[in-house]
Amino acid sequence: MRNPFDNDERRAFRATIARFVKQEIEPFGDVWDEAGTFPWAVHARACALGLFGFGIDESYGGLGFDDAFMRTGSAEELGLSGIGGVVASIGARGIMVGLVNALASEELKARSRRFCPASREERSPSPSPRVAQTSRTCRRGRGATAIAT
Repeated sequence: MRNPFDNDERRAFRATIARFVKQEIEPFGDVWDEAGTFPWAVHARACALGLFGFGIDESYGGLGFDDAFMRTGSAEELGLSGIGGVVASIGARGIMVGLVNALASEELKARSRRFCPASREERSPSPSPRVAQTSRTCRRGRGATAIAT
């Protein structure tokens, strides 16, 4: 049965997250889980894809919108990998960003300003206008890493 709330944009976002997981997490996930750590660049790529931006104002590096179906689709794709440590870390950061956005003072938000810091920039085409906006928003500050799609 087809989901009546599904649309091209949500399918494209989910496919992007599935590619991210397949290309950037699954090949290395077991080694990272055994080591108890993984590269910070994975967080930067997740940011560039919009995983930390739902419900976060654009002025703080977020998407400026929320979409429960995109959130759910991305969580499902991450969970299907079976890579516990990386997925837990990405999920925890997503929770933290939402709490800081909702509860922190404007002074603290201004000090942290970037919910999506990253180390380098890799530009790539985006599968949907909202993901493209995420990449532009994340790149405004210190730069962000986007995954090639």
